[in-house]
Amino acid sequence: RRKPRWFNMLDYEWHITKLLNEIYTATYNGAKSLAAMGLRAVIEAVMIDKVGDNNSFAKNLEKFQSQGFVSRIQKESLLAALELGHASIHRGYEPSDDQVDTAIDIVEGLVHQLYVLPNDAEVVKKKIPKRKT
Repeated sequence: RRKPRWFNMLDYEWHITKLLNEIYTATYNGAKSLAAMGLRAVIEAVMIDKVGDNNSFAKNLEKFQSQGFVSRIQKESLLAALELGHASIHRGYEPSDDQVDTAIDIVEGLVHQLYVLPNDAEVVKKKIPKRKT
């Protein structure tokens, strides 16, 4: 799996970037359970970055949605990726390649939406000519 084209826009010293790099390394080496655990860690890190630590995944996710960082549909996707990580950690579950790929899609979408697109959108807006009155 290739890193997304926007990945190089992230700060290499940022803990979420470091986690993502480790997830890609895990997938390159067939360590699917480790990748799932890492994806769970990224989701938790993003939620804590945006809404603080509310002492549980459920409370963090609820606040994350209520503050508008994700929609109800996105929350359901995050729950699937979180559960994959939980199962790998707590139940010894080894996910399939497809499950890991889907969870990576979910997490990449989250990081892209919250940390990359806002800056890209500002650049686009600045280049649009003003409307003539």
